Amino acid sequence: SGRVWSWRSRSFPWMVEHPGTPLSVLAANVIEVAHLFHRQETLVIDLFKNPEYYLNAIIAVLIALDCITIFLMGYFITKSSKNIIAGIFFQLTPFASFMVLSFSDIIMVEHLVLIFFMGLITVIFKYTQHINSNIKLVDRYLIWFSVLTGLICSTKVMYVATAIIPFVLLPGGKKKGLYVIFTMIAFSVFAFAIFNRWVYFRNWFFNNLIHSGQYGNGPANIIEKSSFIKNIKTIFIRKSVFSYAFFIIILATILYHFKIFKVKRNNDIHYRALLGISLCMIIMIIIAAKQFKYYYLFPALLLVVPGIYFILSVYSRPIVNFIPKFTLIPALAIFVFIAYKIEVKQLFYLHSYSISRKEEHLETMKFINKNFDKNQPTLLISDYYGAPYVEYGLFYGMAWCGGKMRTKYAPVLINLYPHKYFYHGWNNLFNYWNNSFPYIDLLKRYHQLVLYSGDNEMEKSLESKLHGMNRQIDLNYDTVYLNNKTGEKLYKVTYDSLSSKIIRQFTCGAEKLDLSKSCFISEQGLVFENGLTQSDEKARSGKYSSRLTDKCPYGFTSYISEVSEGEHYIFSVWRYKNNHDAGLVVTTSDPDVFYHLQTKSVQKEGEWEMLKFEFKVPESLNKKDLKIYCWNQNKVLPAYFDDLVIQRGN
Repeated sequence: SGRVWSWRSRSFPWMVEHPGTPLSVLAANVIEVAHLFHRQETLVIDLFKNPEYYLNAIIAVLIALDCITIFLMGYFITKSSKNIIAGIFFQLTPFASFMVLSFSDIIMVEHLVLIFFMGLITVIFKYTQHINSNIKLVDRYLIWFSVLTGLICSTKVMYVATAIIPFVLLPGGKKKGLYVIFTMIAFSVFAFAIFNRWVYFRNWFFNNLIHSGQYGNGPANIIEKSSFIKNIKTIFIRKSVFSYAFFIIILATILYHFKIFKVKRNNDIHYRALLGISLCMIIMIIIAAKQFKYYYLFPALLLVVPGIYFILSVYSRPIVNFIPKFTLIPALAIFVFIAYKIEVKQLFYLHSYSISRKEEHLETMKFINKNFDKNQPTLLISDYYGAPYVEYGLFYGMAWCGGKMRTKYAPVLINLYPHKYFYHGWNNLFNYWNNSFPYIDLLKRYHQLVLYSGDNEMEKSLESKLHGMNRQIDLNYDTVYLNNKTGEKLYKVTYDSLSSKIIRQFTCGAEKLDLSKSCFISEQGLVFENGLTQSDEKARSGKYSSRLTDKCPYGFTSYISEVSEGEHYIFSVWRYKNNHDAGLVVTTSDPDVFYHLQTKSVQKEGEWEMLKFEFKVPESLNKKDLKIYCWNQNKVLPAYFDDLVIQRGN
């Protein structure tokens, strides 16, 4: 919903990073038409109640466009070359990479790029066949090159490298200049949404250009050398048709200039096409290696078949009269065999794996549908690929639709899905359709809810929020479902507000460890990290203390989840007298927000001295998590800590 635009809505797409405008427009209008055959309720309500119906409609249209484009590519190339084998050969373009084929049932901008790119390849081929007729300054080929390049760039601007192929092909400075101007005009028309958020789009593009991290993050060094080299290796270590074809195409482009092959010609349009393909591949590899994801190579993957064709076209000149019979047919057979062995066979395996994986995830969905009411208050900690709740997909769309549309859609979604909340790291809160809430606020609202965890690492990163000392006192987590295949878990969470009010002091000695020997366990049953530091060398009470060294510098560690403004805390711990550099730290997850190190003692008792820190929660830390731990910053002397006490005052 966040990426759509249609003639009826007249609303600009809010997400313009790609910018992806052609896909947004196509999807929106498919939704409009699909609703004509599914008029159960208003479009917005029906879309949110039956998103799969509309998603399947969009995918069906994209696949239909794929088929039509592949057919037309074969038809026009066969007609232009008078060689059906050439037409069939070019129709193999999307089958040369399992990555391209894997997008066939996914709504991504790459799916539309595939369609536009096959159109561009067709026009490039026709241009190389009819170069003698291109005497006008502005002809149909110049227009088609500009339109198709503009469409590709407006769908995903990082694929601008494809523009270099027509640029190399076109003769003369004037024609090249007009091509650049017309392409910019075409891009502006097809990516009209960027002008609604021009400053944002400009900054996003500029940040991606100058920063080496993903999505414009990281240092402003353009390319991080070690990561870049590693990504280049990853591209070519991977066994694929592209890896082999790339080196063959680059080598053929270079060897063209050696007289021994007797293939060089004046004004060689076929070689210029090969040169443009080589340059485009190189540039796309550089761009992809900067912020690596394999599918960023998409245009380069699609150039494998055209590249091989133009190699055959150039290097078969000594036997030009026998090309159809003795060159293209064996080349077609060899290519199909290699593509099957390396790419298509791999796609079959991945498809089988994907089906198996989906079935494993469906087990979780079936359990949810069977055991929980749709209005069950539920908190979702999703993994990267989503959650078995239709609400999560809708929330993800809401996140990208902009404030205007979010305000419009939120009341409908609240009515349809009133009690689902989605954790996201962008604000470290559980997000609702038009609001966000701390964990404790939802616990107080419902007292009993379901917590879905689809990512063990994400759940672990929320340790301070979910399992602080106060949450260990006032919450009970009952695991009601575990999917051993996917790692998904469902907890029934019960909140006892009385416990949180009664127990106001948390203590921990170093006497007892959990079964893993990695955590201290207090007399109240609370868990404190870094139990591996337990030592019997010194002790203030009992037999043990926490011994910290340069190799193990952190001792007793725990959290207080989501403190409230105005709360008063007293933190204290006993330290052995030998090391005054060691201390007690109270901080937030981001030390720049709040950090305090207490090393000065306030009381002595024999060989031990107390470190104490009193703290009243300011407004700036309201609903933040506090981390409390002992730390030895001395690299030479060990430090010993015992009897940590955390007291919540009045």
